[in-house]
Amino acid sequence: MMKFVPNGLCFIIVAMCLCAVPLARAQSAACSVQNLVRCIDSACDTASEYGMAARCVVCGTTAAATQNNLLEQYRFGGGVRGLTPLSVGYTSSAVLDMRGAPTDPGKRYAWAAEECMKKNSGCTIDDVEKNYDKLMEQSCRAALSEKEYEAAFAELRRNRKTESGCRSDLMNCMARDNRCGANFASCEAEAEFDRNFSACTIDTDCGSLTRDFATNRDPLAVIKSEIRSSRDSYFASRAAQLKDLIAAHQSARDRKVAAVREDCASGVLKDTCVANMCGLISSDCMDVPARRALAFTVCAYVDVACGRIK
Repeated sequence: MMKFVPNGLCFIIVAMCLCAVPLARAQSAACSVQNLVRCIDSACDTASEYGMAARCVVCGTTAAATQNNLLEQYRFGGGVRGLTPLSVGYTSSAVLDMRGAPTDPGKRYAWAAEECMKKNSGCTIDDVEKNYDKLMEQSCRAALSEKEYEAAFAELRRNRKTESGCRSDLMNCMARDNRCGANFASCEAEAEFDRNFSACTIDTDCGSLTRDFATNRDPLAVIKSEIRSSRDSYFASRAAQLKDLIAAHQSARDRKVAAVREDCASGVLKDTCVANMCGLISSDCMDVPARRALAFTVCAYVDVACGRIK
């Protein structure tokens, strides 16, 4: 998106993502590239005294207006060509009403591109990139020396975010202890999930990911949906595991109760208790009636327990 854009023009990415009206290529009318370029030029090519540098000065980068004294004197307003408001109701597809035009170069280009896509049926952000971005790049090369041009765009190229890079960065951010945590413990509530995702979008500088106007695909929304699905899957899996664990404990308990009931009914538990008690009393306990009776008395609790478990 706007590959040449330095500094101020980074605003284009956010502005178009949040404000532009989605226009699909499936529209019946084909884009008139000539009208689209003329339309954006009505906002961006308004200082012909700067020749090829005009577009860069007006809609490119503030750096272009500070490279020499002549450009530094350029200011919007007054009688500068192209800034005179058109009459109310003017709807030419090749000219913009400039009364709402921003003066910041980056914001001005974003505004012009958005307004011209609205005015030219069938035109999308792809058409702007393929046609006007090239003109803007040529203009900025004319306005800046090669060294200055490379310096102006080097940082943007280094920091430009990709969808795959943001996916990884945002997932790592959401997993931090001060965000959702590794197991989404702090983001089970939807409001907390949204709040932390918004914070991570800022932390990772991924707010610049742009909507694809041709398909109306929003990569940030896609990534958010993927992370939310991971959260939902985790909690669903945890709930299923807990349910299985409870069921396993219940099944094991039922088996143990059934076994005890069987041993109570057959007398195995009472006989086992008496044998163990006799072994503690003396070696001949089972042969001495008084001692055996004592063991039976001690084991009376087995009868009580079996009575209750029934």
